[in-house]
Amino acid sequence: MMKRVFAVLLLVCIFCLALAGCGKTDLEKSEDYMQSHPLKEKKLYSISFCLVSDAAIDPVVLTGMQAEFNRYTEANYNIHVEFVNKTAAEYAAWLETKFTSVEAAYAVRTAAKAEMNEAKKVVEQLTDSSTDGERITANANYYALLAAYRVTIGKWTADVSAAVKGHTDAALAAVANGEIKGAKSELNAALEVITANSTSTGSIGSDIREVYPEITEDQFDIIYIENYEMLFSLVRAGRLRELTDDLNSKDYRLIKKQMTEKFFEGARIDGRIFAVPNCRVLADYKYLRVNVEKANYYNYRFQKEITDYSSTSMLRQAIDNEGSNSEDYVQRNLPGNYNYRNELAEDGAWWVYASVNEQLPQINQSDLMNGMFAITSYTYVDDGGTVLTTDDDYYPAVKILYALNSEPALHTVLQYGAPGMTYSLKTVVGANGEKQTIVEKIDGGYTYNVDVKYTGNIFSLYPTEEEYNNGTQKGNQTQNTETVITRNVFGMKATSSTEGCTAEPDVPFGKTGETVTFTATPAEGYRFVQWYLKGVDGDPDDIRSTDAVYHHVVAKGDGDLDLLALFEPIAEEE
Repeated sequence: MMKRVFAVLLLVCIFCLALAGCGKTDLEKSEDYMQSHPLKEKKLYSISFCLVSDAAIDPVVLTGMQAEFNRYTEANYNIHVEFVNKTAAEYAAWLETKFTSVEAAYAVRTAAKAEMNEAKKVVEQLTDSSTDGERITANANYYALLAAYRVTIGKWTADVSAAVKGHTDAALAAVANGEIKGAKSELNAALEVITANSTSTGSIGSDIREVYPEITEDQFDIIYIENYEMLFSLVRAGRLRELTDDLNSKDYRLIKKQMTEKFFEGARIDGRIFAVPNCRVLADYKYLRVNVEKANYYNYRFQKEITDYSSTSMLRQAIDNEGSNSEDYVQRNLPGNYNYRNELAEDGAWWVYASVNEQLPQINQSDLMNGMFAITSYTYVDDGGTVLTTDDDYYPAVKILYALNSEPALHTVLQYGAPGMTYSLKTVVGANGEKQTIVEKIDGGYTYNVDVKYTGNIFSLYPTEEEYNNGTQKGNQTQNTETVITRNVFGMKATSSTEGCTAEPDVPFGKTGETVTFTATPAEGYRFVQWYLKGVDGDPDDIRSTDAVYHHVVAKGDGDLDLLALFEPIAEEE
């Protein structure tokens, strides 16, 4: 009986605690969080994050931003994020320089690993009939290459590697002189150095802090995508990690929670996603601009949104009567974003009205690709014990992309800077009595103001007081929900009908208006016949070209293009 009473009391206490947390503003919740999550000093899994801004961020502000950002990521994700700041003017050049150096280091590491693995295979292929000299030689070569490899991945210093190589060289020299006992002694000494300098990292899930505690020289994780052209060139060069599978994982909900799924669908190229879209993309609406004096003359009744310009009887009558002069007082199909009518609701003698129902807002796919965040192909390294591969389920850089779409505090840091230095939060009460946390920029002292195009998805940011009062952010969400995305980037593929013959496009993706060149190369004894649309029945309409080099101009209605190059044997009499 006492156990039941205790259980009931415990439930009541939990319920009361839960109620105590209800009704708190975001500001109060944020303050509670800050008090309960002090910055940690221990080493965590670290990633780099390049921030782009119009002007360089003050180093003091950048340090404050990084500390605030990590207060959340270290506590919730066990990840330390290190910021790198570049101005928009220098970013593209820096990006290319960084990729060049990273790829050079990666090539060295890859070559060293291949040599090490080949030496390891020789050791594994030793048999009972192998001589002591063969065993010592194989192991000495393997140990030396293992030491060299661990230097390339930053796990060992050159001194440690030199110590191992000194022993392996001595072992090989002893074998050459027939001194097997001395050779074994030197080999054992090399193994002792290797063992003393090796740490057991365990699995990714057991202790991530052991895997990647510090950012290495060639680590290159989250980057900003300036525009479609940059995304396109990086994808073509294989420099970005594909995110399609990650965004289909259980954590996808963290991004879907803040962003309409159509943005991800629209960001696909050839069915794949390589970067996370910016949710603050503003689409184009169509507007009607009417002269007040003329509208009153024809008894035209204004309304915020109209179904169809031409169906408005008074307006149609006015246009008919005025004839060619109608453009002097009625202007149709004016482009603008969602806030256009709020800013220009009355402009002298002109009033502006959105016509949402006549044409939904439009975004080109290439516009959607401006201001995205991506993860480089070089974000994961071999640490000498544990390799982060596509088979693992823990990707720190991907986790941070998820966090950016679920943690309001992280958006606030990217958008407004460091708390107490560049912004503060306060609670305001709306007309309906509802409390809302808003952000205020601090006048004087340090300044930080990044355009929304640099900061990714910011729907969950605390609004400014002006945005809160006029509902701008809600308007942007509404607009993007309605948005129609026009696709203009397509996948280009080619397949050969015959083994040994090849068929390929010069680029894997093409944009509307670009020319993609498909090249068919026959093997000896074969000749090229024609290009077909793959998977069709060979109808003449499906033939694209009889030229081995086919230049295809990408058109808006084409969609992804998958061609089959048909080859046939050359008859002997020919």
